[in-house]
Amino acid sequence: TDATHRSTARRGAQSIRVANAQVLSLASAARQHRTRPPRLSRQSVRKLMASTTARRAAKTVVFGGLVTGTGALGCWQTQRYFWKTELLEERRRALGEEPEDLPSGATSTSLAADRPDLCRNRRVRMTG
Repeated sequence: TDATHRSTARRGAQSIRVANAQVLSLASAARQHRTRPPRLSRQSVRKLMASTTARRAAKTVVFGGLVTGTGALGCWQTQRYFWKTELLEERRRALGEEPEDLPSGATSTSLAADRPDLCRNRRVRMTG
């Protein structure tokens, strides 16, 4: 059994050597068939560089616009938040006050012209 294992090991090592030789021959064949890239003239290199620079500049402008737009929207939302907070506080304060008597004969148009403070978030008392 020991001799069997040795002969099997020899055959395995030999098949590995053959496989390695095949890989090396394929690699050298691939190297021989490889072609060099075409040589670029100075003018074509300058053209490529200019287009790359223009692309980079365009990307920078687009990204800068997105950042600026996002910042502007953030500022607007912050201003809007504080404006809404003030409106809510004003409404809470007005609803917390004692109700006022509604003037007799008042209509929505006359009240809006005479007493605009009664038209916005105020409790009023009516009789009649």
